[in-house]
Amino acid sequence: MEHIAAEQDRRKAKGPASVYRALKSFWSWYADEYSTADPMARARRPRVKIPRTEDLLRAVEKATAGQDSVSLRNRLIVPLLAGAGIRRSEPCGIRMGDFSEDFSVVQVSGKTGTQIAVLDRAAQLVLHRYLAPRLRGRRRTRC
Repeated sequence: MEHIAAEQDRRKAKGPASVYRALKSFWSWYADEYSTADPMARARRPRVKIPRTEDLLRAVEKATAGQDSVSLRNRLIVPLLAGAGIRRSEPCGIRMGDFSEDFSVVQVSGKTGTQIAVLDRAAQLVLHRYLAPRLRGRRRTRC
């Protein structure tokens, strides 16, 4: 069993369900091959509780409740991912020049090349709150 735990750490298993499937498959084969009892025969599949979307959004909102720039930036990431449908690594590469003049569209560079993502109203509001202190006294240029 220590070998399995070490292998799991090395491969970064996806969770209890994948470990269960691997063990179930191995012991099923072993029992057939060597005519022994299957130790996993009565084992139950682990149940993984998947949080509801509303609960996740509430937790993110609570974690980013402040009005400082880091909280606003972190609060902006969720609507960018959900509303604009971009990948999780793509917000890291967004720069000021990637936004349209009215902040309704952002140009995103990522795995599939450069694409245009349309921001929903929630993302636009958070983006405006985040960028307002940075844009005071500066002229806005078009992308």
